[in-house]
This record gives sequence, structure tokens and C-alpha cells, in this order.
Amino acid sequence: MGEEGKNKFPVELLDKTKEERKKYFADCIVSHKFLDEAINKTIRLITNDVPERIVFICGPSGVQGRNGSYY
Repeated sequence: MGEEGKNKFPVELLDKTKEERKKYFADCIVSHKFLDEAINKTIRLITNDVPERIVFICGPSGVQGRNGSYY
């Protein structure tokens, strides 16, 4: 879209309509370092071939994706 400054979004977005700005941010996927680490650690734990291991996965049920579906 354009040059991104320290704001981490295209500066042209500031001149767009409210609806266009809302759509831009609604379509954004923001990575979170700690969430990525938790996902990777969980996958390593549940795919480990240690039969006597029990892994509890706790958290909110259903995270709504950007297309409206739940994961």
C-alpha cells in the first residue's frame, strides 16, 4: 500500500474514509510473540511420543477467526 512509518501502518490510511480504515484493521492479522511461543510449545508437547504424558490445554473456548469461523 505504501510506506510504513513507526506507526506500522500505511500513512495513506490516514486519508481514507472511516469505513476503509475499519476494513484495513479488520483484515489485519497481528502476530504476538508469547502466543506464537505457546502454540509452538503446545504442538511440541502433544506430538511428543511419550505415552505417559498428560497435557492440559486451558483457555477460552473458541477464538473467532477473521472469516467468522471459530478455531
